[in-house]
Amino acid sequence: NSNACNNLYDYPDGNTSIPNNIIDCSYSAASTEFIDIPNALQGQHYLLLVTNFGNALGTININQTGGTGSAKCIDAIKLEAFVDTNNNGTKEPTEIAFKQGTFNYTVNNSSETSVNYSPNGVLYVPVDTVTDSFDFSYQVYPELATYFNCTTLHSNITLNPTGNNTYYFPITNTLPYNDVEVSLTATAGPNPGFSYSNEITYKNNGLTAASGTLTYEKNPALTINTISQTGTVATTNGFTYAFSNLAPNETRTITIGLQTPTIPTVALGDLLTNTVSSTTTGDINTTNNNAELTQTVIGSYDPNDKIEAQGPEILFSSFGADDYLYYTIRFQNTGTANAETVVITDLLSADLDEQSIRMINASHDYTMNRMGNDVEWTFEAINLVPTIVNEAASQGYVHFKIKPKPGYMVGDIIPNTAQIYFDFNAPIITNTFETEFVATLGVADFTTDNLIVYPNPATNQVSISVQNSTDAIAEIRLTDMLGKVVFQQKVTHTQTTIDLSGLSKGVYMLEVQTENKFSVVKKLVKN
Repeated sequence: NSNACNNLYDYPDGNTSIPNNIIDCSYSAASTEFIDIPNALQGQHYLLLVTNFGNALGTININQTGGTGSAKCIDAIKLEAFVDTNNNGTKEPTEIAFKQGTFNYTVNNSSETSVNYSPNGVLYVPVDTVTDSFDFSYQVYPELATYFNCTTLHSNITLNPTGNNTYYFPITNTLPYNDVEVSLTATAGPNPGFSYSNEITYKNNGLTAASGTLTYEKNPALTINTISQTGTVATTNGFTYAFSNLAPNETRTITIGLQTPTIPTVALGDLLTNTVSSTTTGDINTTNNNAELTQTVIGSYDPNDKIEAQGPEILFSSFGADDYLYYTIRFQNTGTANAETVVITDLLSADLDEQSIRMINASHDYTMNRMGNDVEWTFEAINLVPTIVNEAASQGYVHFKIKPKPGYMVGDIIPNTAQIYFDFNAPIITNTFETEFVATLGVADFTTDNLIVYPNPATNQVSISVQNSTDAIAEIRLTDMLGKVVFQQKVTHTQTTIDLSGLSKGVYMLEVQTENKFSVVKKLVKN
């Protein structure tokens, strides 16, 4: 019944509308409903979505009553990984999904293995031919092998047309595991005079509820306009937030609205760094408790792009075997109709270790498939609206980390490019982001102009950050006018905040030494 559905999306002004790509729909209480596909195009595929609004068990029969096309259901085998808390090998309603690994399978004894990650611990494997035979396994990430184990294999599996097609992978927990992971992404780059946002995502990878504190620090040049989370406590250059009862597998987000100042307060090409950290009791995986996002001030940007969070240059001496590169691929529907499916492909550089890829976050539900170094993210039924309908809702992203292969040297450059497909349109090719490992971070002209001390004069806190250089702060020393050292601290970031509340009012000399052994001295007044 085509009259039962609204086939238009309204503009925000409420005066005009654009057609959606719904051909027909039906919504009624009748036991039998009909839809029609008028003027169907030969060779075109149409997707029928049936939703059980009654939320009760039952049978739905789909019958074709006319036309020359043919209807076919999509056959699939369902794989599900879960934490087997009672070690009986059976999925209980109270047992949570396990997400820290990959579903791996081969088809018809092929030598190629399909490696798949699902953010909800469930994977549907489409079956093209009912005679196809699958071998399924689940691999816990190697870095978690001390805490979790899976030995289940499902071999020579074929589709059962009339019976069960769900196969479980029970995961055994061998040691207590508590882990809160935090990440930081941006919807766009900082553009002088314009606003943009950062999104903090924190999720509980552990097995019990978690509580802790988030600390967000922005670049001093930026201004915070809005924070989506209530209950935050303001600091000099950001805020803290105490969270509680973060359930296992639960993910929460905080969106921060930021304002970029106009030129000449910032200049095109400046690097602005924002950071977030998480402190939780009993967290055994501290490598994912901090996130840093360095972005270049730009005059305009392509909404479909790729960035690496640490910027275009990484100090070779500070990057170890356990460190990752953090990539974000952003996409936006700038067309005139909804995008039903978005697919991102990334042919990883030969210098990247494809087996070390780990998903951090994504804007929408997705699945990730990897064949060798060819990675593909699929957003099925994303229904991404165009920018002209809703700017914020037209955007999305994937955020992942990956390690370089051993053997990289000073001067090596790792390029990375992605392709973004909106439905059946030609791909959009992102920029090629190049990461170079350098001996020094271009600090030959490091001067007091590279150092921001704010506020000055200060009362209780002062923020210290680096601008126009990616050389990090190594040590801070504060002396009084008699030369006595009243504060000293080692640091490993491009910005930090120090507490002055215990110092007397007066004039102090602030000495900052960078990782590349440059020293800068500034006068600091304590009110």
